[in-house]
Amino acid sequence: MRNLLLSTAIGDISGKPYESRRTRTKDYDSVNLLLPENTYSDDTVCTFACADALLNHKDMAQTLKERCMADRHRGYGGRFRQWLDAEGIPPSYRSYGNGSAMRVSAAGFWAKSKDECIRLATETAMPTHDHPEGIKGAVATSLAIHYCMNGHDKSYIKEKVLDEYYPDWSDKTYSEIKPGYYFDSSCQGSVPAALLSFLESKE
Repeated sequence: MRNLLLSTAIGDISGKPYESRRTRTKDYDSVNLLLPENTYSDDTVCTFACADALLNHKDMAQTLKERCMADRHRGYGGRFRQWLDAEGIPPSYRSYGNGSAMRVSAAGFWAKSKDECIRLATETAMPTHDHPEGIKGAVATSLAIHYCMNGHDKSYIKEKVLDEYYPDWSDKTYSEIKPGYYFDSSCQGSVPAALLSFLESKE
């Protein structure tokens, strides 16, 4: 789990400057992933909070709120900030943003079965992202991680995750979507695109 969380933080730190840019290049040497000013974002804080709650059997919403309140200046979205600032533990605001997918990696790593993976992923989403698309994004992402951790190849992951959860994307290719793709922070707009990028990657 330690290596998973470190990898999540490194990926977040490296990718944060490019999050909303229209960077379209295959000249990877020109893309600087380790800029001196880089730091981690809200996604790392939320990922660590979800891992803490799952591993230590804590209340998910309470742990998420406590950890994020302790590290407030990490670029949280407006509705999430309102959730943090509300008294006690407020109800979910039914987000379908990709924050639910960003913070779910511990569920995919920790789960011992598909059913447990779905349950844990749903648990991480529920405090703020209980919209069906928010939950689906978390579940699909965690299942992809779970299947990777259990040695399944990309064709299996495509069949069990992309084809099942995002069938409209099952016949698309990365080259096809790249020219017209734009920044989209919704689960339904970004999770299948991320899965497709992973499935067509060489690593």
